[in-house]
This record gives sequence, C-alpha cells and structure tokens, in this order.
Amino acid sequence: MRTEQGVRIAARRLPDAARVAIAVRFDGGPARETPPVHGVSAISARAAALGCPEVAAAELGESVLAMGARVSPLLDTEGWGILVEGPSARWASLAHLATRCAARSPGASAIEAARAATIADARRRPLATEAAVALAPRAPGRVHPAGDVASLGALDPADLSRWRRTQVVAARARVGFAGAIPAGRAAEHLARLTRDWPLGTAREALPWDAAPEALTARGRPEGPMAVVMWSAPGDAAAAARGFADAAARSLAAEPGIEVAWQAGGASDGRAWATVALRAEPDALDALPAHTARAVRTIAHGWDAIADAAAAEERERRAWEAAGPRSLAASLSRPAPGGDARATVRGLGGATPAFLVARPAR
Repeated sequence: MRTEQGVRIAARRLPDAARVAIAVRFDGGPARETPPVHGVSAISARAAALGCPEVAAAELGESVLAMGARVSPLLDTEGWGILVEGPSARWASLAHLATRCAARSPGASAIEAARAATIADARRRPLATEAAVALAPRAPGRVHPAGDVASLGALDPADLSRWRRTQVVAARARVGFAGAIPAGRAAEHLARLTRDWPLGTAREALPWDAAPEALTARGRPEGPMAVVMWSAPGDAAAAARGFADAAARSLAAEPGIEVAWQAGGASDGRAWATVALRAEPDALDALPAHTARAVRTIAHGWDAIADAAAAEERERRAWEAAGPRSLAASLSRPAPGGDARATVRGLGGATPAFLVARPAR
C-alpha cells in the first residue's frame, strides 16, 4: 500500500513465525551523495541503529534488550535505513521503535560511534573509493556506499542534519513488515506511525558521468595494486555482479595476479563492474593484456553468466522469503529487474579502464 503521504508499505504474513521484523528504508542515499558528503548515508544508518536504545528508554520505558529486539543498519548503493526484529507479541512496540529510530535525529554519541565503525568499514577495501570516484565522480556512493575515509572524518552533525532533512521524508520511504501478524493490520498500524512524516520529494534520476579515464595512476602504500573497471548501459545489478565475479575468476588465473575484491551494480540505466588486484610489478605493467585475455576467455559464455546471475538472484529472493528478518529487508527494497543478458554483454563489450597504485617513493 501507499499512504496519503507517499510512504510505501509492504507487509507479508508468515503464519508460523515466532518473530516479526520491520525494515524502514529511504531511497536515494549513497547514490545521491556528492564527494564532500560521501558516506553520510552509511553514518546515518548506523547512527539510527545505535540511537535506538535511547528511543526505547525514552518512549517505551524499557531497554531494547528487555524487549528482545535486535536493531541493525541497512545500507546499499540505492538506499539506507534500519531493521528491527523481535518477538511477535511485541510487534506494535517494535513497529514504533523502527519508525521512530529511523525518523529521529541521532545524538552526538551515536554519531561518533557510527563514524568510527563506518571508517573502519571503508578501510577494508583498498582503492574502492578511488575506483568509485573514477566511475562516478559526482556521486561515488552509487558505486561504494561505505564512504571515503577523508569525507567521513570531516562530516559534522550539521552535515548529517541537513542531509537527513532531504532524505527522511515520506516520498522516499519504504517500509517492509514480515511476521505472523495479518498483513493488513500491520500495514495500517505502520501507516499511522508514519502519517506525520514530512512529504518531501521523491528521488530523481541522476545521469552518470562520462566514462572514466583509460588509465589513472596513484601513489599508495597498498600498492602494487590495480582496479579494472567496466561501465556500460545496463539495468540488471545482479548480472553486473555476475560479470564481476566471472571476470575476477578469469583474471585470477593470469600469472602474477591475485584478486583482492570485486563488485558490480546498476542504477539509473548504467551498469558497472570492478575487480581489484594485487599484482607483481611485471603483471601490473602488462595488465591491459592480461585483462583482454581474461575477458576473451569468458566471452563465449556471456549468456550463461547472465542466466546464472539471474538464477542466483531468484534463489536469494526465495531464501529471503523464508524468514521475517530477510523478508522485511527485501520488501523495503525496490524489486530487482532488468535485462541480465544485455547488461552482461554490454559490460563485456566495454573498454575497461584501469586504476593503478604503486608504492609512493
């Protein structure tokens, strides 16, 4: 259902579930972050979750632990929010907790704790920020939602407050509910809890920047490393991830190359894939040739890669439907879709770009 204010609520009954889950998510988020605030959605999601104990004590008169609740942040390239899970008997209080924690501005201690944890996450993928900036200079969060260490450290509470005013609005809100409670009853209750949220404006499509430079060099202590990047028209995120996985396996078979991580996605009509490598100096010098050979190796199977990715996505969604926690999170996200085969073929035919990092001298 969609409320008069514009909040989209999806509820599904799981008759035998002993627990319920409520996910509150706001569209846009990382995909709309400019470089100075790259990571603000990641901090907002984590701070909202960390601030829940204060909300429970102040508004419900008990602790999250006493309620038997579990609170987690939600974050992906297209949105952010929180997930609250707990006993079915407390479903109404849990719904109150989820909507209030998502809408309420977090306190200073929650923000600082969230900042520290988010910076730690951002450091786990060397060169991820640089690759995101290369692929999407105006909105790097649409590739790397965890944020940039420098911008995460520079953000202050006023930045978060300004960001939240544009994001925490009914027009961008999606609420997912899963549990043994009748779906209509749960949806009506959630509609009442969100009826005072400001209307705001829906997320608008943001055109992608031009293709990244063919070669970008960096002096970094993590070197020698490189990120191979592909970008092409496409709309199937799961297929883009499937292409990244296949490219990573093929590149890992090349001499002197070790895959560090890979990622892929799609938004606003464009797909992207990245594979980060640690490489011997000779292999780094010959990376374009290694990449061309690795892509040729898998080129005969574009459709098979796409079909496998689509099948994995269907299996994932079937698994998500089995439990309240995963189902609520799934219901709060836009339904996946797109042309998997066209996405994989587009990426496979794109000219890759390279981000190379060597140890600074």
